[in-house]
Amino acid sequence: MNTLYELQVELTVRAPFISGGGGDAARSLNKLFIRRSDGQIALNGSHIKGKLREALKELKRHEALPEDFEIIACFGPEASDDSQTDALNTAKTVDYRLKGRLHFSDFAVSSPSDQPGCSARQRRLTKVRIDSNTGTSKENCLQMIENIFDPGTPIILLGTISFFAGEEEAASTGGTLSTGLKWITSLGGSKGSGFGRLEQVRTTLWKSASIDARILSGDHSGFSIHFEFLDDLLIGGIKKATYFVESENLIPGSAIKGSLARFLNRLCGTAQDWTAINLDNKLVSNTFPHFAKYFSQIRFSHAFPVAFDRTHRPVAIPFSAVTVKGDASIFDVALHNSPSLDRQSRIPSFQINWKSSGKARRDFGWTLPEIINKTRTAIHEKSKRAKDEKLYTFQYLTPFQPKETGSERCRKKIKWIADIRLPEIGAEEQKRLAKEFFEAINLGWRYLGKRDAEFTFSVHEPQLNAFNEQFEKVLPAHDGGKAIVVLQTDALMFDGKLLSDEQGFFPDLFDVYKKFWCEVTEGSCEMTRFFARQKFAGGYQAKNNFKLYEYYYPFVLTEMGSVFVLEIHDREKANIKLLEFSQRGLPLPSNITNPISSDPDFDYWKKCPFVPENGYGEIRINMAWHWTQILPV
Repeated sequence: MNTLYELQVELTVRAPFISGGGGDAARSLNKLFIRRSDGQIALNGSHIKGKLREALKELKRHEALPEDFEIIACFGPEASDDSQTDALNTAKTVDYRLKGRLHFSDFAVSSPSDQPGCSARQRRLTKVRIDSNTGTSKENCLQMIENIFDPGTPIILLGTISFFAGEEEAASTGGTLSTGLKWITSLGGSKGSGFGRLEQVRTTLWKSASIDARILSGDHSGFSIHFEFLDDLLIGGIKKATYFVESENLIPGSAIKGSLARFLNRLCGTAQDWTAINLDNKLVSNTFPHFAKYFSQIRFSHAFPVAFDRTHRPVAIPFSAVTVKGDASIFDVALHNSPSLDRQSRIPSFQINWKSSGKARRDFGWTLPEIINKTRTAIHEKSKRAKDEKLYTFQYLTPFQPKETGSERCRKKIKWIADIRLPEIGAEEQKRLAKEFFEAINLGWRYLGKRDAEFTFSVHEPQLNAFNEQFEKVLPAHDGGKAIVVLQTDALMFDGKLLSDEQGFFPDLFDVYKKFWCEVTEGSCEMTRFFARQKFAGGYQAKNNFKLYEYYYPFVLTEMGSVFVLEIHDREKANIKLLEFSQRGLPLPSNITNPISSDPDFDYWKKCPFVPENGYGEIRINMAWHWTQILPV
């Protein structure tokens, strides 16, 4: 089994030094130094990674590196790598699913500190571009650069390079990386003008300290994990354009589960990060047999962002929530028999028409993180300059609340809370599974998201139904024989092809949802009203969508916040079914599961990612809010 190692790196750079972060420029300045979300001046880890990769490629060409050192295995493939063969290693096909095993932190400036006493004029440098024909300054090419450190000042940057390896391999890798770092001549921007000269490199290799999260006493069926991120986070990847990717605010359970699966593969030395965690994965199953056996059955809920002092996950704002003119309260119309009121001033306004939802978010426990954009560019292989038309921007979430709600000097932090529920197996088997779960995550599980944001975590008592203070045997006596179900996460409730037939006619969604609830509750409940929205989820996921049709069609998800009012016909059976759904999530309907189960390679999660075990279909039932906040007539 491998161990997580950290190569502590100290770089000494001589000023002038600048590394633009792609953020907004200030008045009179065209290029500002990168600042982390906590305000600290830093150099992006991706910049160090790119410079180190180039240095190692050059050393490799001159046969100055160990023969067994594989650059692509450590750094991952890049666009300049040959798609057929890897010339830097041995002749073999490059798999672009491969993610480099090295993780680079940002390199923060530890010395000297900022110089706030300098005047605005002293804190900027001026550059011009020279016309190659006239030899004079080129018109409209004056650039003002932030000058934080006086020229000639030595600047110390501290950061880490982390990786999983055995003891001998770790020593060899650490030595090779140190050699590559010493081969770098300069860092940051404007290197051709003498900026950022690298003068000294110091490295120390350490075994990463393990975490001491322990099994909670008593019930081993579930627990809650609180994630505290140390880096900016990119989740999901909603592509708004070819050059802009927007992040989601919550972390899907599938992302948490995928992060843990990749960690297990690296910890146990599996060759490919994406190898499934099951009994066929011998390197993992030999070390963690119960974890491998039940991994696909463990339910990971979505992680929701909350203020750092909160202990409960927030609740999705129901689509049945409304506001009325002249009243600051938020009301509910799920049980309202006459939403069209007589008085014009009391006409309800639904979420889609709200100008602001800040109060609703606060009432339901949401604290959204600050959003920042980071713009990068691809670098030309030979000239080492920015490629034309290759700018791209990613939206990141910081681990802090927005600046307007937090002090600049003492920013209020945010954490993400997720619930883990183990499968319903024997008590002893469940206890062994929980033991292996904690043994594994304590050995170095710390990276999540599109750009491997580093996190720390703590384990708490499960809070899956903590908001349901009225959850009295699922159906309390005062409900009048009704169950109001609110989706807390997106759910796959019908096959997208049901949206239209060959003639292009669309079905009544009321009938579609009514059929779903009748099926999953085995006739014990009948849907009488719903408030729902739908969205498409496609891309590479839909290409493997059950293999039912030759052409492409996406999944259709019912969005979180959707509300369904159910009439109870069989209270005993409804209690059993709804309690099961509240603990395990909504099941997939038969028009989706039947085609999948007929496949010889049967596994729901392999064909469809929107399964309850990945956090989809989480619900809340009969929240007291539906009765206490009913819209008055």
